Amino acid sequence: MKLRKVAVIAAAATMMGGVAWAGDTAGNRTYDEPPNRKSGDVLGDAPALSSETFATKAAQGGMAEVELGKLGAKKAQSAEVKQFAQRMITDHNKANSQLEALASKEGVDLPKDVGAEHKAAIDRLEGLSGDEFDRAFAAQMVADHEKTVKLFRDASQASSVDEDLRQFAKKTLPTLEHHKQEADELNSKVRGTAADNPQ
Repeated sequence: MKLRKVAVIAAAATMMGGVAWAGDTAGNRTYDEPPNRKSGDVLGDAPALSSETFATKAAQGGMAEVELGKLGAKKAQSAEVKQFAQRMITDHNKANSQLEALASKEGVDLPKDVGAEHKAAIDRLEGLSGDEFDRAFAAQMVADHEKTVKLFRDASQASSVDEDLRQFAKKTLPTLEHHKQEADELNSKVRGTAADNPQ
């Protein structure tokens, strides 16, 4: 009888959209998202990306890119790294200003600092110099832009994000995707240069 009851519950869960619940090590229920769900679906955001969460993460990431850009423009040895760093300052300052205006309009308070994770990355890079700095900076740009592209892509598709912020994410996404592509190329180049010129 118990087995039949479990089977009925499982079938009902399947009919309600394939949402599965699993227990974590503490015995809490956790959301298992089906692999074919897209971010922005009604059940696809687990938890749903809110306007405030997106704005906060975007602001912290944008401020961090400006700070890292300033560091790169000052400390980089490679002309390509310096050029990329300067583009980070210009492009992210512009996006940060647009986000600030939208957040003000929506009544969302943006953070005033980059947050602990970004601060740690900035501090680490501040302690490096020469080729070592260039390699670490390029790798950081790849990692940062992977996260940022995902954040902005999710926000551009999420119905839980305010329309104006969603349009901002959609409009900014191509620039961020281009940054990611350039960061990948830069990362390969500085690693290749380092291999050609062993210390």
